[in-house]
Amino acid sequence: MLPKHVGEELREIIKKVRDSSFEYEHREKGETDWAKYDSAQIKEMANYLDNLRDIVDEAHNRIQSRTIPVKRSPGRPETNPDDIAKTLLLQTYTESPNRVAEGLLLLFREKLGISKHFSYKTIERGYDRKTVNEILDEVVAIANESVEGKEETFSFDGTGFSASNKENYAAKRQKQNSNKSNKKTKTASFEQKNDSFPKSDTKKGFSYCVMGVGIQHKLISGLAISPNHSIGETTVVTT
Repeated sequence: MLPKHVGEELREIIKKVRDSSFEYEHREKGETDWAKYDSAQIKEMANYLDNLRDIVDEAHNRIQSRTIPVKRSPGRPETNPDDIAKTLLLQTYTESPNRVAEGLLLLFREKLGISKHFSYKTIERGYDRKTVNEILDEVVAIANESVEGKEETFSFDGTGFSASNKENYAAKRQKQNSNKSNKKTKTASFEQKNDSFPKSDTKKGFSYCVMGVGIQHKLISGLAISPNHSIGETTVVTT
């Protein structure tokens, strides 16, 4: 846990950023290598698919090397967690719903080295499987190895993942911030005083998350998820 004064300093910085009183040190605008830019844009999808396949396969091999083999129980074998992880990452990259993700699986199955086709219901339940989440955690670790010792500055931010399609976290946060800036409100509510996450109108609510991202290489360095709906984004960062 960070010292108390560090958390207080962080909250003060966030307050200044939100009321536009924070003094930024502007960086000089760098030159763009348009040849490299064009090449990166053209090859982005192909490179992503290659990297996705190779990194998930490497994550699988590492996990297998440190895991004691367990005799498989009788019955139909489960869908390969590596294949599900690849599909989930492709789904996230393309921002696709589950049914479209199944279509992408048909299209890119051979390219990703996926052993067999499976339905969108398997994709839908993918994050519920411990073995899939273990692979995804290993993928984050592998990705960060490439910038180990090269990243010195990190940025943190909070967000929420809705358990219902009827709610959007960004819209809720925008409404909350709008209420905070309303000059007609003389006394701030408990939610406003404590910088808490916006509240959900449904029983399912949000999964609240804070993550850190490296400023230079833009890789997620770590994240924390809290079930405590009474705390705020800055509280999660400093705990």
